[in-house]
Amino acid sequence: MYEIKIHLKNIIEMNFEVNIMVQGKAQEETEETIQINELTRELYHSFVGTDGWKEQRIGNGQALQLHQHGFDAIYFTNGVRGVYTGENERILPQYAAVRIAAGNNHAWNGVKNGNDAGVIGHFHQGHGLHTIVSEYKI
Repeated sequence: MYEIKIHLKNIIEMNFEVNIMVQGKAQEETEETIQINELTRELYHSFVGTDGWKEQRIGNGQALQLHQHGFDAIYFTNGVRGVYTGENERILPQYAAVRIAAGNNHAWNGVKNGNDAGVIGHFHQGHGLHTIVSEYKI
């Protein structure tokens, strides 16, 4: 548990790649500066319910409304089909850590086949719930 808390602290402090790369495999960074890292089921679940964890769920046919932040954001997803930028969608693995650079549009779009819901979790302070909308069609 101690090691997980150290990893979690570093992730929150934006030392993202160092810790996620131990457990997952990185995808390339895109022009929108969205980094996607596949997580193991065990690593994802080690974050759920720890101090500061917040989550929002989307169902089949739903998305979280397109938005952006003034800070680098790191999310942990489970069963979410993709991250939508307003122009394209990046497909996510079943469990993912996703870093989105400040000022970049993003929406959590759809649920992966075989899942009843998608979960978007994070540890950001002052980050409220987003509006649920109909899934974005690409």
